Amino acid sequence: SPATVFHDGAVTGLGMISPKIFEEYYLPYTKKYAGILHKAGKLYTNHTSGEPIGNILNMIRESGIDGLYGLTYPPAVDTMISEVRDKFAGKLAVMGGMPSDFIATKTPGEVQEKAEEVLKDAAPGGHFMLGTVDDTPYGTPPENLKAVSEVVQHMG
Repeated sequence: SPATVFHDGAVTGLGMISPKIFEEYYLPYTKKYAGILHKAGKLYTNHTSGEPIGNILNMIRESGIDGLYGLTYPPAVDTMISEVRDKFAGKLAVMGGMPSDFIATKTPGEVQEKAEEVLKDAAPGGHFMLGTVDDTPYGTPPENLKAVSEVVQHMG
């Protein structure tokens, strides 16, 4: 395939399974997929869907995935995005930070403030991509998307 990145939509997180179940059933397949994709020169990312991942960070490191999408902040989860980024020291791209419901329902000013807050926490050191935690809901005001874009252009 000409694609360079493969995104697995299966949720990597502890919202529905325990660390033991993750280790026994999920981890072996994730390692296998990562190995196949890396052998083909591809990157492999996985979706957290805003689920807690603090108790499985070592297993995520062991899995061989190259990026996590859908990261958010407490109280929804147990780990700050900057903690995840720092734990992997440049070996994992982290993506997300903007709660989907927030970007859809707040004012452009509130969205701008949230985007700035996320970038101040998650961007230092690199390997971070600002995005929604899950999706951009239908009906999200274009002004809110523009506010995020302007923050990214201004702050990098």
